[in-house]
Amino acid sequence: GDVGFLQLSEVPTLSYHQASLLETANIIKGYFAQMLGKALELQETNGEIVLNLDESLDELGEEGYLVEIDQQVIISAPTTTGLLYGAISITQILYQDDNHDELPKGMIRDYPMYPIRACMLDVGRMYFPIEYVEEIATYMAWYKLNELHLGTNNSRVQTGYTAFRLEVDDE
Repeated sequence: GDVGFLQLSEVPTLSYHQASLLETANIIKGYFAQMLGKALELQETNGEIVLNLDESLDELGEEGYLVEIDQQVIISAPTTTGLLYGAISITQILYQDDNHDELPKGMIRDYPMYPIRACMLDVGRMYFPIEYVEEIATYMAWYKLNELHLGTNNSRVQTGYTAFRLEVDDE
């Protein structure tokens, strides 16, 4: 923790410095829109929120990150997954603020305790539309879960057969 808050502009800017980070930046932009109802402008340099791919932070592992909040938000990580998780933490903090625009100054250093954090859908017993599975994946990322298990069947031991439930268009 530090003293004070960083007030983001009405349409905050996110800089990604490297073309390889554009996909991650677009995912973050989607979280701002979906979870905060806020637009996020992407630019290559000088953003209020900065993505910094820093391989020297390898002690944080594949999914760890460092966030520094002072005059701007600097999210540093050794991988794009770490950058995404750092940005999700910023989104979660902003979500708690009434206007979704104020962050407490300070530093966050975070990495997962467990390598696998999973969710399981039993698609072998019940059909789930693909849109629902996509929504579950979005919420999984919000909670930094990293594996989705689709249980296709548990009757193989009894019958020796496996099955998948598929939607069939009658036309």
